[in-house]
Amino acid sequence: MKKYVNLLSITIVTVLLFAVNGRIYSRIMLDYDIASLCRMAELVVEVKELSYTEKDWFRTDKVRVLQSYKGSLKAGDEIIVVMNTVYRRHLWNDKPYTLETKNGMTIEYIPKKLGLTKALMFLKKKSIKNDRINHPIRYVPIANGIKYFRKNDILCYHQWDNPGPFVLSPQKPELIGLKKGQNYTVIELRKDLKLAQKRVKRFNQALKSNDLETLQEYLPLLPTQRSRSMYFSANNLSRTAAHKIAKLADKPFIKRVLVKYENQCEWYVRYVLKDALKK
Repeated sequence: MKKYVNLLSITIVTVLLFAVNGRIYSRIMLDYDIASLCRMAELVVEVKELSYTEKDWFRTDKVRVLQSYKGSLKAGDEIIVVMNTVYRRHLWNDKPYTLETKNGMTIEYIPKKLGLTKALMFLKKKSIKNDRINHPIRYVPIANGIKYFRKNDILCYHQWDNPGPFVLSPQKPELIGLKKGQNYTVIELRKDLKLAQKRVKRFNQALKSNDLETLQEYLPLLPTQRSRSMYFSANNLSRTAAHKIAKLADKPFIKRVLVKYENQCEWYVRYVLKDALKK
């Protein structure tokens, strides 16, 4: 597994650099589907943001749990969510910039505030060293695992440019279908989440029982992921299934699934399976 992690770092990290106070931060966001986020997260919770501060390139959110879908928290619990300020609180097409005019005047454009307070968050507990935040229990989001609620849509994080920050854009349906003219709101997001939880449950059962026939169905990226840039798209279920198949399946089986799914998979999954054929 270690060599795949190293390969991932070498191959895809065109680095986003931030130099602050002598320190350099590098980030790249993988665009996980909602089922992957469910499987990877320790907590899946709807929250209301009570306050947030930004200091030393870290954003600290104090949030109250409204509803819990995974983990030990319950409604009313308050937690601290910490993230790097590479997560920007503005829309992808509303980017701040500085403009210097011909007569020497400098105009700074600041994006409008979105007034976001409620969100579905996919979190992991983590102790962040040297972040100067004195709180014993903190949580961090998993990649694009923050979905902000608005009246007529859901906003989620994407990294559209590399290098580039993580900015907000409208969330698209992943496992559900929408009728013509139907908005993707918190109601639709909850339906996607419910289907994602069922998908993860079925996957985990197949993984536990070494059901390779079922696992190979999870190798492709979701159609919604393939419609975006496959460079950033990632699927935890696909990657986990690939490793299990590479470990247990014979070469004819691996060749068969590669022929069937290769053009629908992210590069990581293709590499794992092709590498297994060489052994």
